Formats: sequence, structure tokens, C-alpha cells
Amino acid sequence: MTQTLANNAPHVIEEVLDAQRQQSLDEQCNKVVGLLGSAFLNKVEAVRELEAIRWTGEWTYDQLWNDLKTGNLQGMTQAECDRVPKDWYTWLEHVREFRIEGEPIAQQTYSNLRASGALIDAIRYANTERMLGDAGELPLPENEAQVAPYVGILEKEPATAAAAAGRLSGFAPLFRSQIEKSVKADPQYNSAPFLPAAEQTNTVLAWHSVWDALPANRKFEKNGTPKPPSRNFSRDVLRSTQEEKSSDGGIKVPTGRTEVLDQVAKQKKEEEQERARIEHRKLMDKVRESRSQQSAINEQERVRRELRMKEEQELDEIKGYVRDYNSSINRVLQEMSGLHNFLRKISNLKGTQYLEEMRQMDMGIVSVADDVQRYRKMQDRLGEIFKLASSSNPPTGIDMSTFTVDADAQEDLF
Repeated sequence: MTQTLANNAPHVIEEVLDAQRQQSLDEQCNKVVGLLGSAFLNKVEAVRELEAIRWTGEWTYDQLWNDLKTGNLQGMTQAECDRVPKDWYTWLEHVREFRIEGEPIAQQTYSNLRASGALIDAIRYANTERMLGDAGELPLPENEAQVAPYVGILEKEPATAAAAAGRLSGFAPLFRSQIEKSVKADPQYNSAPFLPAAEQTNTVLAWHSVWDALPANRKFEKNGTPKPPSRNFSRDVLRSTQEEKSSDGGIKVPTGRTEVLDQVAKQKKEEEQERARIEHRKLMDKVRESRSQQSAINEQERVRRELRMKEEQELDEIKGYVRDYNSSINRVLQEMSGLHNFLRKISNLKGTQYLEEMRQMDMGIVSVADDVQRYRKMQDRLGEIFKLASSSNPPTGIDMSTFTVDADAQEDLF
């Protein structure tokens, strides 16, 4: 319930909460103050509490509106009181004076923490429901900077007039009318709350894709806990994949498969190192049997150089393979993106029916009459690529007939 002020003293609002509701609001605000002075996740929880207060409209009846800390109401005229901005951020900064590290809550900081809460909820839901299957649990962001690249991906409620009216139904009439008048100029009220965690699938997939792209040595802490991607890394990956990903998220190698490959490589390296140590011991035995101490020293140094050279060659070899593999993937994605954009251009400007006219155009050796057949061959080839990339097999050896078949298959695509 609310009560109307009967005195004639200047005041910002005329209708305030009754004692019981005011006490409940005060308790919520005290909880927020305690959380804002703590760690990042507690600040996120504080903004969740504030959002709950915001959309009930209780703050529009807060008795403290008539006890502003920034001015003496007894020294103000009623006209000056009427000009006090009656919006959410005035209540946060001047009525309740919420502070983060001694400073008023900036609108950008509040928006970032609100988005952080939505992203954290979505990731926790995905982990609990095992949405990503064998990919395991995803890390949670640890600060606002890590959340920033995903703010534009988070889904919100429809920004319809009916939805806005519903959200403002609990507001005091004075506030509601002012907010409705300024809704077009004030995006804080024009934008809707975020959708529930269960409906943030695209955001979770984006977070998982970026984390999965992290180098192995940056994915986990020493204790095995997954590490969240940095802001710059997220921005780079999201920017590079903005037009390359397909509607279903694209083809991805499962994280579990990557871990298996890493384990196999580690075991193979340990076996090679053990064989090298055995050979080294044998060579040292021969050296010790030698009559010349200088010959033994020279032989030992030679073995060391060979071992170092072998390790350097192996390292250079794997770096070369990584560079070639990365370049090949990027070229394919770039070409596919260009083809996709070209087809969208035709669809938008001419309609896909225009392709039939293009197929009938006789230009000699240049023809697209068999474009669909070529796409099917490309699809088959992509399936073979995915099968190879997601497998974990020992070397099959070099077979010249394989190279011939691959060359024929490549010609068939064109």
C-alpha cells in the first residue's frame, strides 16, 4: 500500500510507500550495498537485486525521494522539486547513493554488470543441463571486460509497446508518464530485460566457440579449472567468424577429440624420448670403452648436438604443419564466405529464380549449368575433411594411387 503526503512542504513525490513496504525496500537496498563492495560475482548479484527492484516499480514510491542527499528540500521551491529527474539513475546515484569503489554507479557500469549476470546465468544453465555434451563445463567470466564482446549477442524481450507498458505497470503514475514520453530518447527504458538463461543458446554457442579456439596452454589453470577467454581474444574470434559461421554454428571438432589427440601426441613424444635415452646410454657405453678420454668427450657432445637438432627439427616441422593447416582452413572459409555472400546478393537483387537463367547462359568453357552437382561434390568432400579432422589414427603411409585419386577428385569439382 502507499500513502499520500498531506503537508505543504516542498517534495519531489507526493505518494510514498507505507511503513511495511518501505522497510522491505530498505532491507533490499542494504543487501545491495553489502554486495557492491565485494568481488565481481557479488556485484553482478547486486545488480540482479536492483533489477528486481527496478521492474516492481517500488523505487518510484521510495520515501527517500523527499530526502535527497544532493540538496536541501526545505531550501527548494516546489517548482525546483518538480524538475528533479525522475528516472532510475537519479534514484541509484542521488536518492540511494549506491557506490562502487567509492564512485556513483555509472550507467555503462550498471549495463555491463546487468549483461554479465545474463551471460553467467546462461553459461551456468548450459553447464547444468549439459547442453554441450562431451565438451564439458564452460568457464564463467571473471570481470566486465570479458563480457563486453557478448553484450550485443545476448537476447532481449521483444521491444513492443505492449511489453513496455507491462513492465511499467507497477510504476507511480508520475514516473510512468515521464518515462513513456522519453522512451524514444532514453534507450535504458526502451531496451527490454534479457531473456531467460534457457533462451540464450546463441550466446552460449558463441562463448563456447571462442573458448574452444583458445590455445591448449591458455584453456585451463594449473589445477585443471577452465579459464575464460580475454576481451581482445573474444573480439578477434567473433569478428573473424561473423560472416563465416553457418546457421547451425558450423562444423567444429569436439573438444573431447582434441584432448585425445593431445594425449596421443604426449605419449608418442615420451616414447621417442625414452628411445633416445636408451640410444644415448648405448653410445655413452661405447664412449667409456674408448681408450681416448678426448674421444669420449667429443662423442658425448656429438650426441647432445644430434638430440638438440632432432628436437628443433621436430618443433619446426609441427609449426610448419600448423601454419599450413591454419592457412588452408582460412582460405576455404574465405572462399565459402565469398560464395555465400554472392548467392545472397543474387537472392536479394534478382531472386534465386535468376540462377535458372544463369545456368542456361552459353559462354563457352565458362558455365554454371552444373552448379548444384558441384555443390554436392563439395559437400561430399567436406564430409571427408571432417571425418579426417575428427579422427585419431596412426600414419597410413604414402600411396601414390591416393594422390592420383585426390587429383582427379579435385578436377571433378570444377
